This record gives sequence, structure tokens and C-alpha cells, in this order.
Amino acid sequence: MCYHGARYKLFHDRNFWSVDMAKSKMRVAQQVDLHIGKFIRYQRIFQGMTQSQLGEKLRLSYQQIQKYETGANRISCGRLYEMGLVLDFDSGEAVKDFKSTKAVMPLPHGGTDRATHDLVNSFRHIKQKDIRTTIGSLVRLLAKNVSPG
Repeated sequence: MCYHGARYKLFHDRNFWSVDMAKSKMRVAQQVDLHIGKFIRYQRIFQGMTQSQLGEKLRLSYQQIQKYETGANRISCGRLYEMGLVLDFDSGEAVKDFKSTKAVMPLPHGGTDRATHDLVNSFRHIKQKDIRTTIGSLVRLLAKNVSPG
């Protein structure tokens, strides 16, 4: 197993500094910040560095490193990239195995373009059931008769 593979396996096999985020009421962004912070802490310790030593290499205080590692402060993409250079990891590794405890809600209209979004939002405001039924039938009929291309 390569050096990075061994480090990755150790980090994930030991479930390093795990927190039961399923019971947490943190926002997803806060969970990501905490996950990245723990990853940074593990990488720093794996390299045998103190927070002060890492801070010196990044021109930051040890307090700022501590805030990053605890998730108190958010790490920018640029800073994460710099940390990766110093600690020898790819910045994408920091979030690779993050699993949100919050379900991603699908869009209520199921569409991804603006026209679909506007159509569905307008349709939802029609209160008369018979008009909604008629419009739904018309849309289904039109959709059947549209030739691809």
C-alpha cells in the first residue's frame, strides 16, 4: 500500500476523533467544517507537527490553527490548498468521505431549469381543483405529442 493509502486507511479505520453527527443539530456547513478540521488535525499529527509549527509554515498563529481544527473557523479553499501542500495531501481528500446527516431535499417541482421552476410555482398557486386537473391533463397530452428533437 502506498504512503497516502496507508495514511488514508489509518485515518478511516480508527474513525479518528469521531463525533456522532447524526444526533447533532449542526447545519451541514458546520458539520463539514468540523470534518475538515479533524482531517487537518490528523494530518498535522501524522506529520509530527505541533499547531505552532504548522502555523509558522502557513504564517498563522497556533490559535488560528486550533480554530480551524475544532471547526470554530471555516477554512477557505485557498487555505486548505496551502495546508495540503505543507501537510502533503490533496485538498479534495479532506471532504472525500464526508457524509451529511441531513437528507438532501429534492426540489419540490422535480425540475432543474428556470422554466420548469416558474411553471410549477405558478401551478401551485391555482387553488381550484378542477382547473388544476384540466391543466395537468393538457400538459400530459402535450408532452405525449411532442416529438423528440
